[in-house]
Amino acid sequence: MLLLCACVWGFAFAAQSTAVDSINAVAFNSLRFVLATGVLFLVLIVKYFIEKKFGKNSHGFNMSTILGGALCGLSLFLASNVQQYAIAYTTVGKASFITAMYIVIVPVLGLLMRRRASVLCSFAIAIAAIGFYFMCIGDELKLSYGDGLMLLCAVLFSIQILFIDFFGRDSDPIKITFVQFFTASVLNIPSMAVFGFPMSAQIGSCILPILYVGLCSTGLGYTLQSIGQKYTEPAVATLIMSLESVIGMIGGIIFLHETQTVRELAGCLLVLIGVFLAQFEIPRRFLVFDRRTFALTQRSAR
Repeated sequence: MLLLCACVWGFAFAAQSTAVDSINAVAFNSLRFVLATGVLFLVLIVKYFIEKKFGKNSHGFNMSTILGGALCGLSLFLASNVQQYAIAYTTVGKASFITAMYIVIVPVLGLLMRRRASVLCSFAIAIAAIGFYFMCIGDELKLSYGDGLMLLCAVLFSIQILFIDFFGRDSDPIKITFVQFFTASVLNIPSMAVFGFPMSAQIGSCILPILYVGLCSTGLGYTLQSIGQKYTEPAVATLIMSLESVIGMIGGIIFLHETQTVRELAGCLLVLIGVFLAQFEIPRRFLVFDRRTFALTQRSAR
């Protein structure tokens, strides 16, 4: 499931890139999340009748599902809009590799929570940082606008990963994904009042990217992520999902005929090596909040 998720997400970069000239980022994401929410609602109905027929019980819309889905939806709303806006200012290949750096950013966030990284993990972060430098910092020693936004996008996606892993253990994966999409839709639709509502001609000109990203990348991809993370160790899950960077670059080459310089390819390779090394010795405490510290009951008591 996670490997299929990586493939779907990787090719989505090319689809998103083809839509940036026709429709603004907020309108594009509004359509994709509304579409994904509607599809997942139908899936929930079918799932309900199947479970009822076989007498199975699953997690309902409990606190973990609602609060976790809302927090995931908020981070997804921010990350997806930053990504869709930034992809117009960089290549699909670089965008996919910068986004994949969320895997290296996770232990960095752990450091902010006073969690010490292992020697290998620190080495992986250093390699990924060097790769990012070769990939995005040119002779002028300046980070481009699009690459800087993509790095912010990676930070936001790493937060979404942490929320999924923390709340997903006590939630039905499809239900928490539904709440996540619903929240992103609710946040996106009013935002169109600021950034502009799309015309029918704009929607028609990029209907295929909207359908692919809405049905496959969003509806299918994030559902596979929620289910896959529920039954897979976080280190293994993030390692598999990191392959979206390679697939994203392949999609850019095949569909958009993009080319990369030797310096950029070397940077991509170093980022990939750093991402892979980061998975070998990242303790689970970097990927899961300490429930004794962050338990909802203790928070409410305070």
